[in-house]
Amino acid sequence: MRTAASRSASNCPSSGTPMPTLPRLKSHGVPLPAAALSFAASPDGHTPKISAHRLRTWDIASTFHCSIIGTCLTAGELRQVLIRTGQDDVRTATDHTLHGRGVWLAGQRDQAAKLLNKALDKRHESSIKRIPRQADQDELRNIWRNSFERGDIAGPYWALMSHPGTSPALMREIFGEVHMLSHLVGSASRLDIARLTELERELEQERERTARQETRLKAAADERIALQQRLRSDPRRSNRRVGRTLGAHCKKHEGSIRKQRSGRDAQRGLRPAPCRV
Repeated sequence: MRTAASRSASNCPSSGTPMPTLPRLKSHGVPLPAAALSFAASPDGHTPKISAHRLRTWDIASTFHCSIIGTCLTAGELRQVLIRTGQDDVRTATDHTLHGRGVWLAGQRDQAAKLLNKALDKRHESSIKRIPRQADQDELRNIWRNSFERGDIAGPYWALMSHPGTSPALMREIFGEVHMLSHLVGSASRLDIARLTELERELEQERERTARQETRLKAAADERIALQQRLRSDPRRSNRRVGRTLGAHCKKHEGSIRKQRSGRDAQRGLRPAPCRV
C-alpha cells in the first residue's frame, strides 16, 4: 500500500515517476514524528547530522506525552501553566484533570503549548545545560544511566527526550524505564500508605495517653498549689496538718517494717522504735 507521500508524488503533474519516501519508523505501534525521522540512515548508509534545535513536545510522539507531563512537572507547576493559558477553572480541578489537559496541550502547536514547553525548559534548565548538544548515543545513554541510578529522573528525562541527538530507539528505552519505575513507585506507595495509616493511628493513641498524663499532672499540681496556699493562710492549721501527715506516714512505715521482720527478730524482741512527732 502506498503512503500519502508517495500518492501525492505520483499525482504531481510535473513528475513522471514517484518520489522516494522516507522510512516509516514506529514506537509501540504509533508513528514517530517527523523530527524522529532525521535519525534514519540515508541510502548511502550515513546518519544525517544532528539538528541544532531541541525538540518541542509537539515534535515528540504523543505516546510519550503522558509520561513527560506526569514525570517532569508537578501538579502545582502544571496548574500555573494552565492558568496562564486562560483556563481559570483549573484552580479547583483535580490532579487527574490537570494531567489530562497537560497531555492534550503537549500535542498542540500554539501559544499555550509554547508556555508549556517554556515551563519544562525553565524547570529543568540545569539538566539541559549539563548535556552536550553534540553528544552521541553512547554518551546520552550513559548520562541517563548515571542519572537513573542516582534517582535523578525528571530533569534528565525531559532533557534527553527533547535532545536533538536522542534516537527513537533510545527514546523508547528511556521511556520504558520511566514507565516501569512508575509501577514500582505505585506499588511501594501502597505499602507506604498502609504503613503511614498505621503510624498515624499509633500516634493518635500516643497523643491520647499523653493528654491523660498531662491532665493528671495538672490536677496534682493544682492540688499542691491549693495546699500551699492553705498552709500560708493558717500556720497553726498547717502545723497540725503537717503533724497528722507525718504521723500517718510513720505509722505506715512502722507497719511495713513489722511485716518485713523475720520471726527470729520478733522472738528476740526487736521492734522498731515508735515514730514520734
